[in-house]
Amino acid sequence: MFKEGLNLHTYVKMALPDHVLQVIDPRLLDNEGYVLNNIRTPRQAATWMNFLVTMMKIGVACSMESPQGRINLKDASAELLKVKDELIQFQGLNGLFFPSSQL
Repeated sequence: MFKEGLNLHTYVKMALPDHVLQVIDPRLLDNEGYVLNNIRTPRQAATWMNFLVTMMKIGVACSMESPQGRINLKDASAELLKVKDELIQFQGLNGLFFPSSQL
């Protein structure tokens, strides 16, 4: 899939933050269209994009080539739990309730 030294890590890193939708698996966004069909305002869309970008940045930080350059698992886990908590709060404030299987 990748050529000329490009790999998944570099591909995602190059896409951040403006092209995250080009690298994310659409199945992560779609539960019969629920996520994208229920975001109603530009502010909700921007917030949702921030969640995606943050998660992708954590993935990039976890996949640095050098182990010394990687985020440690405790910090990565804490960051992901923070995103999850913020997403749950975002849902409640905006009347958006995604299936728990997507959280």
